[in-house]
Amino acid sequence: MRWHTLLAAAGFICLGVAGCGAPRTTGIAEREKVEAVRLAHIAASNQAAALSEAAHLVGLVNVPGDVVPVPHALGLFAHNPPELAVASQPAAQVVHYWRVTMSSSDVYTWLSGHPPRGLQVTQPASSAPGTEGDEYDATVPHPPQTNPSYAMLPDAALVVEVEPLGAGSSEIRAAAGAAWFNPSPMPDNSKGRRLIVSLAGGCPADDRGVVGVSNPRAGLVTSLLPPAEKPSRALLCLFSWHSRLLRRVLLPGTAASQLATALSSAPIQQTDVPLQSYGCPAQLPPVPNTVVVFGYPGSADVATWLQPMCNGMTSNGFVMTATPNSAGRLIQRYEAGLPVGARLRADLGGRSVPGR
Repeated sequence: MRWHTLLAAAGFICLGVAGCGAPRTTGIAEREKVEAVRLAHIAASNQAAALSEAAHLVGLVNVPGDVVPVPHALGLFAHNPPELAVASQPAAQVVHYWRVTMSSSDVYTWLSGHPPRGLQVTQPASSAPGTEGDEYDATVPHPPQTNPSYAMLPDAALVVEVEPLGAGSSEIRAAAGAAWFNPSPMPDNSKGRRLIVSLAGGCPADDRGVVGVSNPRAGLVTSLLPPAEKPSRALLCLFSWHSRLLRRVLLPGTAASQLATALSSAPIQQTDVPLQSYGCPAQLPPVPNTVVVFGYPGSADVATWLQPMCNGMTSNGFVMTATPNSAGRLIQRYEAGLPVGARLRADLGGRSVPGR
């Protein structure tokens, strides 16, 4: 009788607490859904602001009085898109065209004498043979791109070019681009075979046809790894160019935390930056695919899929990001069996573990 009373009391307490008895993943999924909507609104607002700024820059362009606006390129410009080096690629762009009854040299001379209001020429610009033009950099009022590899590029740029059309006529093109920041994560949605890897299960025998990993754990939609947790160890599975397991390396807590920090340093936002953003140093040659599984005390393991370093990507089955070179260097040191601190030397003996 006492046992039944305790059960009833426990049931009453559970009903009296919000969310008690519901799966923990349900609350996480709802929060992720709300966050996704919030980020999408921010992205749309930033893109609209960038388009508005690009249109404003094009509106600053001065053209001769007898020009005729045209809806599209008439000559070489049709095969040579404008080159706009701004802090995100592709940038929000606005392009206008005009036709004028003047030679291209006369038009360029006129344009040089009537620059866009309030802007200074930063460099000559020409994206098509036989054309002339100038580029102007500008600062936009909305949040700029934050990728450090693009820190030296302007928030916005305006390129004004002219090309000959023949018979004493020319075409003017004014193209403006403005950077915009998309905070939404880049989705890991490649179709194909996915690996489910855990510390207990060890490394799979091959990665033939694999496009990534799959994680049953919730809370990985807005970050590559759990942001508030520290891994206690990690397992590296290195595959050969022939898709066979080449080597496995078990990392202790210190090395695992170093690698987790390095991987988490890359932004997962859809910054529209090409994969080359992190470059490929000469001392860091490409390596085959690698699976890294992180173990967390009291929580499920988290697997990550690393495509070849140097312009490669890292994913977790939900989101993906460019692989930081710092993570690539650590992994190559670990896989080569090089010692990483006294603790790693003591735990691993400075050598890797051959694959099974």
